[in-house]
Amino acid sequence: MRTLGALALAATVVASANAQDPVGVITHQMDANSVTLLRNANVRHAKTTLYWNDWVADTAYRTAFAAGIQRLAAAKLEITVVVHAPPPGSSYDTRDQVYRAFADFMAARAAQFTTVRNWQLWNEQDAPGWTDVFGAGRVPLREQGRNYATMLNLASPRIKQANRRANVVVGGLAGPDDSTRVFLQGIYDGRGSFDVLAVHAYGPPVVTAARARGKILRDAMAAANDNRPLWLTEFGITGEVMSSLWGMSDPVDQDLRQRDEWRDVATWNDASRTYQRIVGYVLYDVSDYGYGIVRKDKVTVRPAYTWLQQRNR
Repeated sequence: MRTLGALALAATVVASANAQDPVGVITHQMDANSVTLLRNANVRHAKTTLYWNDWVADTAYRTAFAAGIQRLAAAKLEITVVVHAPPPGSSYDTRDQVYRAFADFMAARAAQFTTVRNWQLWNEQDAPGWTDVFGAGRVPLREQGRNYATMLNLASPRIKQANRRANVVVGGLAGPDDSTRVFLQGIYDGRGSFDVLAVHAYGPPVVTAARARGKILRDAMAAANDNRPLWLTEFGITGEVMSSLWGMSDPVDQDLRQRDEWRDVATWNDASRTYQRIVGYVLYDVSDYGYGIVRKDKVTVRPAYTWLQQRNR
């Protein structure tokens, strides 16, 4: 059953899609320089990661994360936090305890960080080998989706109780194309509670992957009479991919191709309205020609950054 809150969210997001939507950016760092780079690129919504295991184990991590969220909020960015990486000892065999502990954890974080609008629960949980908490390598994919729905049904109400304005976003689906549909069917079987469905697309070309994966999920959602928003919460490309698949080794060519890949996804989505939101990966990476739109010196911007700055103006 759809909740009034989910229906209202869908209506709001679809209505906002009548105009060109801003492209968001993922950042793993939330220091002052990173936030300045996001604001200078005219970014309005940003996504970051909360590692559950690090939060439990490391006081310094907790302090730094809280300070980072405060900086993003002070910059008036809409914040999405993806939460994953369970503590040691978490496995499929202990899944019932893990799901309950995760619900407790999410309730506490939603109450603590009320400026976080969107909580994305887990990451690429349908992809082979990423996690066995939902049964990867142990049970069929559709059953894995049902297990994920069990987790959603424990965590979502707790998040809503802690912050009624919060949205629950499905962890970005990233398995081979048809596996996303099968996993989603498992979520539907289990009547999983969420506000936004999400997928990842890397291609290459990225726009081809975004188009194909969007169609699969839009068709599955339509068959289930599900009109909730669909977000593309990760897309991007690296120089390594360009070099190995396209023989493109010149750094200047790689810079321009990265810009074009980001631009092509945004332009196509403006026309197709497949996704109500798209979020690129990533602000900066460990390599100058990795996924980052800023070089690893965290100062020098690449053409994709300049394009984003102009587009989001």
